[in-house]
Amino acid sequence: MFKKPYLISMLLIAMLVLAACGSTPNDNDGANEGNNNGTPDTEVDGNTENDDVEDGDEETNDETSTPEDDAQNDETNDEQENNNAENTDEKTDLTAVESDEQDYSMSIFPEYTLTSEEPGRDSLYLTEDGTIFMRIETTPMDQETYDFFKENTVDLLQATNVNGEEPTELTTLPQGEEITNAVGYTTNTAEGVTSGIVFTKNDLLVRLTIFDVADGNHFDQFIQMGETIVAK
Repeated sequence: MFKKPYLISMLLIAMLVLAACGSTPNDNDGANEGNNNGTPDTEVDGNTENDDVEDGDEETNDETSTPEDDAQNDETNDEQENNNAENTDEKTDLTAVESDEQDYSMSIFPEYTLTSEEPGRDSLYLTEDGTIFMRIETTPMDQETYDFFKENTVDLLQATNVNGEEPTELTTLPQGEEITNAVGYTTNTAEGVTSGIVFTKNDLLVRLTIFDVADGNHFDQFIQMGETIVAK
């Protein structure tokens, strides 16, 4: 009579053992461990590859940009050296000449000719075109004569202006350690552009009147040559 309860007990024990052997927590843990171990490794490898690519790009950019920059700098330096050489050549092209009628000497560029216009006036003209010239007047420095030259220059320029307008004051004037009291004016005429400049150099009073065509570019050269005027 005790056999039935005994069999039932044995069945219950067997079911518990089977249940314990077929449980899945360990499987899940293993899967989770696999994911945890795999994912970080993949991310680290991926970041390392990206870093290598970025570093490679930076090195490539540096290698391609630096030679171009160096070439541009070399070109700029070459241009500056050429400009300096040209400016030096222009200054060394000047040749010393003396006035036949006035008490001064000066240096002129090869393409210009100095001649006496009348007593007290010389003409420095472009050899190939005599209509482009600079009238030169010199006299010992005297304040009264300086004031007359200045006022008379303004009156003459205004009289030759196509519309009778007042002359415009010049911003480019002869310069030098010995040059003082330089003033100048310019105006448009029917023939082109006329400019008048008055200055003193040591004890010499100088008036320059420049006659240039409208599209001419001789003004700067006339100024450079005028700066070299010195008393004999």
